[in-house]
Amino acid sequence: MGAGSILKILTFLVGLLISLLLKESLDRYKKCLSAMIEFQEEYIALWYHVQMTLARKPPAQRIIASIHMACFGLSLMRYLMNKAELEIVPIKQMVQPEFQHCAIFDESGAYASIVSNPAYSELILVSWLKTCGILNGELRKRVEEMRTKLRVLLTTQCVKSPNTSAVLLRMTTHIFLLLVPVCVSHMPTRVFMPVIAVVLLTLLTLAEELEDPFGTDRHDLPWMVLLANITCCTFSKKTRPHIDEAIDFLNKLCLHSRWDEDQARSVLGDRIVFDRFTGNKYDTGTVHIRLYLTLPKLCGLDVVGRPGEKVPDIIIDWPTNDAKLMPGMPSGAEANRRQAPVAVRTRDRPQAKAASRHASLPSSLRRGSDPIASIGAGTAAAPPMALARSAAKAASPAGR
Repeated sequence: MGAGSILKILTFLVGLLISLLLKESLDRYKKCLSAMIEFQEEYIALWYHVQMTLARKPPAQRIIASIHMACFGLSLMRYLMNKAELEIVPIKQMVQPEFQHCAIFDESGAYASIVSNPAYSELILVSWLKTCGILNGELRKRVEEMRTKLRVLLTTQCVKSPNTSAVLLRMTTHIFLLLVPVCVSHMPTRVFMPVIAVVLLTLLTLAEELEDPFGTDRHDLPWMVLLANITCCTFSKKTRPHIDEAIDFLNKLCLHSRWDEDQARSVLGDRIVFDRFTGNKYDTGTVHIRLYLTLPKLCGLDVVGRPGEKVPDIIIDWPTNDAKLMPGMPSGAEANRRQAPVAVRTRDRPQAKAASRHASLPSSLRRGSDPIASIGAGTAAAPPMALARSAAKAASPAGR
């Protein structure tokens, strides 16, 4: 077999493999984008349906429901940031200013895990819907639809093709580019070899970027911007005066499982029951305060997995001293029975890989830098939309 036949075979293989890899990457990109948009639309529809169901209820019920919905959106964003190996921004810099003093967004205790994984934040969201007595058949169906869309989104983000095909294709391409100048005597072909190399390597790089669209590269999905739309809300003029009152009541409820009955009736309305719930329906329209999943109840849940287990998720682990407890929690013997879990990162990455990944990130997302400083000085915190736009701008060629 002559050199010309070998080059023809290599040319056919390189063209075929590059086209297949690029098609596979484009299909994955479209699948991820479709899953992201479908989840966003379903989540917004669920949020509006909850607001409409609580339209005739006291404003505090809608405010607390919005807090839990925003917590769910933030937990999903932080979960995807952790999966993409990006530096996770402190929650106080991501939550909107009205919610910053809410105990749910405190990273010093059990709620650090709640705001870092949508599987945990969904627990307290559903518990509040049950507490308000609005979890009827239609709302339950919408929650199931949202959960299905979320499962599809997380599956498309986690399931990736192995890098074997990309490595083999790069090796084949380099062999082809090295053999052409040696085996071809045609001078125009040798002259245009740099142009051919640039085209082939550019297509390979583009296919590899599109294959993992959850990042901050130029051709990645704008997932930060899309998720930033579901992590905050704008309150009406009639609702805004009740925000502080609702958050103060929620802090006492979720941290200590304590409440004043007169204050509870003033905040949540007269249709409220303080006794233990004994029914099996959650659509009566009556508030059953004991149904809410408070911090002591969270501490009583059994954790899936062993403490310190090397899994790539954020799990709940148990501290060994009182210094890690949530502010306001009891100490001593009582604390030993009700210690608050804290978020533990169990991903075990090689140091060289982490350093390389960290060096390739935009300056606004590197460890130790203030991602809000690139947005503007003089503000105590920035909303997630501004943070996402800043990250996208920093990741663009003009911002690098």
